[in-house]
Amino acid sequence: MGLYYEEEKLNPLWGIWLRTREVIGERIHATTKMQKLVLLILFGLTLNLESASIRGLGDRMELSMILIVSVLSSIVVGFIWWWVISFLLHWMSRLLGGTATFLETRQAILWATLAYTAKLVIWIPQLLIFGKEMFTDQTPVLDSSMVLQLLFILFVIISAVFSIWLFVILSKALAEVHDLTNFRGFGAIIIPISVLIVLKAIISI
Repeated sequence: MGLYYEEEKLNPLWGIWLRTREVIGERIHATTKMQKLVLLILFGLTLNLESASIRGLGDRMELSMILIVSVLSSIVVGFIWWWVISFLLHWMSRLLGGTATFLETRQAILWATLAYTAKLVIWIPQLLIFGKEMFTDQTPVLDSSMVLQLLFILFVIISAVFSIWLFVILSKALAEVHDLTNFRGFGAIIIPISVLIVLKAIISI
């Protein structure tokens, strides 16, 4: 069925960026099982690729194996992280005066993940240009070319923009579904993140 809708409906692929609250309001009770499956697979795949890159899996695995494992486990990883994030943000939103059900929160966050899975757009050219070095600690080919280094920096900047915009979209999504202000929606995200950072610092010390 895909992610496309009737003419009078906003296309979430584009609307989620600037008309987040409208998209969430339309889709919160109108998400099909196929759409949910596609969104979770894309979300999980993006998580897998970024995790593999951070962990330097290319030092222990071939590129083909990394991609195969990332694709095959995408639905499981996407589903688990969707539920974990939904649980944390739902109860924090409720503490801040939110009124949505857990189901409504999950639906809102599911569509908000589009801002994160948009990173797949830059993962494709990165894999074509940098190949296995996207997943290794040592990058001799990348280090030997100024052009490649500049391209890599450009991709890092674009990825950072997507990450920042994800917080904006999540804030608005939570605000819409929980009937909160955008500021309180942002608080529902930043408070648990701050707590986790503090706990991690305490454990490290």
